[in-house]
Amino acid sequence: MHGDGTGAGSNTGSRGALGSALRGAAVLAAVAAVAAAALLSVLRPLSLAMPGSGLDPSWIAVLGEAAVRHARWGVDLAFTYGPASALVTRYFTDGYLASALPFLVGVALVDALALVCLARAAAAGRRFGGALIAVAVAAEVAALAAELALDQDSFYFALALALLLLDLVRRPGQRLPLAAVLLGAALLGAAGLAKTSYGVVALGVFAVADARRLLELRRPPVLVPVALAAALAAFLACGQRPGDLPAYLDLQGQVAAGYGEAMYLPPGRWELGLFLCCAAGLIAVAGIAGTPGRWGRVAAALGTAFVLALSVKAGFVRADTHTQIAWSLLGLAGVAVAVGLVLPRSAGGAALLGACSLAVLWVVGPLFFLAATERAPRLAALPEVYRDMGAVLRAERGAWAGFLRDPSAFAAAARAAKAAAWAGIRDAQPLPPLAGSVDMLPSDQSALLANGLDYRPRPSFQDYSTYSAGLIGANAAFYAGPRAPDWVIFDAGALDDRHPNTTEGALWPDLLRRYEPQRRVGPGIALRRRPLPLPDVLGDAIPRDAKLGARVAVPVPGPVFARVTVQKTLLGRLASALFRPPALSLQLTLADGGERTYRFVPAIAAAGFLLSPLVEDADGFADLAFGHGAEAGAGEVKALTVGGSPWTRFFYDPDVEIAFYPVAVAAAPPSAEAAPLAAELAHAQAWRKLARAIDAGAPMDGDRLSVPAPTALTVPVAGARRLRVAFGIADGAWTDGKTQGVCFALRASPGAAPLWRRCLEPRTVAADRGPQSAEIALPPGLATVTAETDCVADCSWGWSYWSDIASAE
Repeated sequence: MHGDGTGAGSNTGSRGALGSALRGAAVLAAVAAVAAAALLSVLRPLSLAMPGSGLDPSWIAVLGEAAVRHARWGVDLAFTYGPASALVTRYFTDGYLASALPFLVGVALVDALALVCLARAAAAGRRFGGALIAVAVAAEVAALAAELALDQDSFYFALALALLLLDLVRRPGQRLPLAAVLLGAALLGAAGLAKTSYGVVALGVFAVADARRLLELRRPPVLVPVALAAALAAFLACGQRPGDLPAYLDLQGQVAAGYGEAMYLPPGRWELGLFLCCAAGLIAVAGIAGTPGRWGRVAAALGTAFVLALSVKAGFVRADTHTQIAWSLLGLAGVAVAVGLVLPRSAGGAALLGACSLAVLWVVGPLFFLAATERAPRLAALPEVYRDMGAVLRAERGAWAGFLRDPSAFAAAARAAKAAAWAGIRDAQPLPPLAGSVDMLPSDQSALLANGLDYRPRPSFQDYSTYSAGLIGANAAFYAGPRAPDWVIFDAGALDDRHPNTTEGALWPDLLRRYEPQRRVGPGIALRRRPLPLPDVLGDAIPRDAKLGARVAVPVPGPVFARVTVQKTLLGRLASALFRPPALSLQLTLADGGERTYRFVPAIAAAGFLLSPLVEDADGFADLAFGHGAEAGAGEVKALTVGGSPWTRFFYDPDVEIAFYPVAVAAAPPSAEAAPLAAELAHAQAWRKLARAIDAGAPMDGDRLSVPAPTALTVPVAGARRLRVAFGIADGAWTDGKTQGVCFALRASPGAAPLWRRCLEPRTVAADRGPQSAEIALPPGLATVTAETDCVADCSWGWSYWSDIASAE
């Protein structure tokens, strides 16, 4: 009997050990599946970003290279992203694989562990519990797979919510869930150094968890201190100075505060409403299905509401493809709530919520993505999105295969690819050597880095994001201080229908005083710091009081700088914090009777900008700097109106304060280095004046008068015996379009035999591409000539222009 009992006990123990091992293996398999989905679909750490030209590639390169060079965030730089930006941008540097890759693998594992722990807690003691866990894991893998090629913000927001839910449902003494929550809090706190919004969502959600811990469990807060400690450690690990932390937090807050007013793009008519209805439903489910106890249900509802509210601002302020942040988070949050809160109460309810969440991720979100990218939002078009997602997945999977096979070879190939990318930018955008430090107002700083110039960025280095008083002040202090650059490459232009002169508009008076235009650099002009600044260019203020919607005359002719102050009401300040107030507009009346309407950004307008004339290119700014303000720009402004929809009166004070400042740049002979440019611009002034006189309605692009064929212009030529003409067809007409060519001619009168004629066919004749010129002898006694453009065969893509018509004598 004794022997039989011992044998039965041994068998039972063996079966128990085997079952425990199998359960452990199942947990590991589930964690591995979810972590792999997060790595391959969302974080994609080996889909490396290389340098590129343009707006977004430039800020990615600036941040990536600044981190390597230990720039000081809050002092040297301020942007939405922080010193650990490579965790999100995946910008490759020599230290990327050693630092970012382990961190991102850790994030993926914590996300997987949180989901698996939620599923285990939900299925504990239930029939078919193992199957329920498997279904929950499969749903999460499918949810993460939908994130391919989209923004990572929704993943980090959803991770914060999942950690909150796990903290709510875990039982005391459970070590694995506790470890997941604490490690997740630390990783999310550190991730806030990659992008500020990740830190904000982490602190908000963990504050909810700690409040519930304090009020219900009577235990001290844990998660917020862990997240803050990790954030501070990450700040120091990124080479930042402890004393810079207040400045860093201040400017990062400035970036967030001004985002709504400055960067908005309106959503579709009913997209935001549909999202808010779905979000409200999910918040209600979280509150009803929350853990037993009042504080558990409140915490579940508040945490869900907080992450979804942040997603509204992240996704619908700038409602282009950014709306995918909101839709993706809605789907991921729905899966987390279904597994963590609904499944313990109702498998059917969890299945319904999970299916709806996956439909949001795989159908609803992609349909709105199609609409945002100007494609037909049809179900039949979804395979097109899925094919793009598949290509992204294959690229990341192939990168992992190469990395695991030979990490050293993978790193060497990445370094070679980066060097080739820099070389490609240099070939496409060659810049001359400039002795000294350089800043750049157009946001194409990759060209500076690629050409090896000593780039010294102002703190808010992307002009379109300098939209709050603090950021504007930081840039002004930089240019007024000892770190100001020796050179500034300047070009005009503005994003999102802003007044062109508001691109770093508050800096223009200092640029006019302290810098001299010296040479052309690509489409811009290089300004060199003067040995001695000129006198102040702004005259005495001429104040005017106005009302929203009221027209205000500009009190003086010539160049005028203006500061326009509109104050928010309490409701306006609240709207700015939560989302954004209604948009304001700036309507200008020009001297020729035309009108222009621009976006009005209150902080930019209050700091000041050159109101008149409109300066739409670098030449206009150079004319101002050389003291030729009357001839600068594309049009003199005679009146302005700040207005908006009827709703604006609830969000803004109706009183508008305006201060006008006459602009006068002291006459100073150009330096020897600047003399050729000054002479060129003096000649161009005569052409621009003539161009406005012969056809005030035709747009000027730099020195080009756009005259799409067919056109006929009457040009005064009294006293001239020879004319010099410059003309051409815009490159896009033959590179992107299919122009059949344009003929240019001068006639003594309409219908007369041509005095000169030249036909250009750039698609087939290489010599006809780019700017052209000619000199023409005129018969005596002509007062005017007719300058014509006509089509060779088809007028489609007849993008012709004149860039000069002047006496050659």
